[in-house]
Amino acid sequence: MDQKEQEKQSKQSEQVQQEKAKDDNVHVMAKAASEETGRNRLGRWKMWFRKRWVPPVVYLAVAAIIFTIMWQLQDRNDYSLTPDELGISVQEEAGLTQEEAETVPVTGQEETMIEPYRADDAVIVRHYFDETASDEENAKAMVRYGDSYSAHTGIDFALENGEPFEVVAALSGTVRRVEQDPLVGRLVELSHDNGLETVYQSLAEVYVEEGDTVTQGTVLGIAGRNEYEQDLGNHVHFEVRKDGETVSPLEYLQTVAPERESSVNDSASSVREDVHGTSDSQSESSDTGETDRQ
Repeated sequence: MDQKEQEKQSKQSEQVQQEKAKDDNVHVMAKAASEETGRNRLGRWKMWFRKRWVPPVVYLAVAAIIFTIMWQLQDRNDYSLTPDELGISVQEEAGLTQEEAETVPVTGQEETMIEPYRADDAVIVRHYFDETASDEENAKAMVRYGDSYSAHTGIDFALENGEPFEVVAALSGTVRRVEQDPLVGRLVELSHDNGLETVYQSLAEVYVEEGDTVTQGTVLGIAGRNEYEQDLGNHVHFEVRKDGETVSPLEYLQTVAPERESSVNDSASSVREDVHGTSDSQSESSDTGETDRQ
């Protein structure tokens, strides 16, 4: 009985081994078939890419795909935002055409010339000599130096109390010259737009240097005395030049200081007396005497 059982088990074991061997053979054959199929497919792809027309077609297709993607992305971002979305308030200029709006200067309105001093009680102590003015007015605009007289090329400002004061830039500009002159004292010249220049003479102190850029109202120095107009005491001589020629500062100044009547009138009387050889009162008396004699 035991022998039969052993033979039976032996047969079963042989059958299991045979079935296992068959399965292994099947797997090996399947693997070999798969590898063969892969080699065949790879060979077909290689053969396909070796054709001359394939690379250009693939290149064009890829380029078309990339271009389409970029166009779609750009189209999504290409839209205009309203002023409300941007957070900007827009004010329309009434009566302005498109061309007029484009010509509006970026820097805003042009500066208006201010007085060249920082003081409340400044007065005019000598006027600008204007050939078109009357003899009486021009008598106030003559400078006596020694035994000679010359026409005054600017306006002189001083304080009522005769004290020094700050001199400021009448316009924004560039410092063109800083100099110590033996007659007119320290001077500063500024260059501006449109061919304008401003000159500041009789300065006791100067706070700027050549090449400096200054804004309107910048303190240039302190008014003082000079040799040429020593009768005026502490003052600033202010000139305006247009294209190199002196012009009346009154044509550009926004406001004008009052005139120191006593000083100017006394000076004018002295000038008329020296130039004409007699004072106004003496001339009137002479005219009256000649009339009586007649």
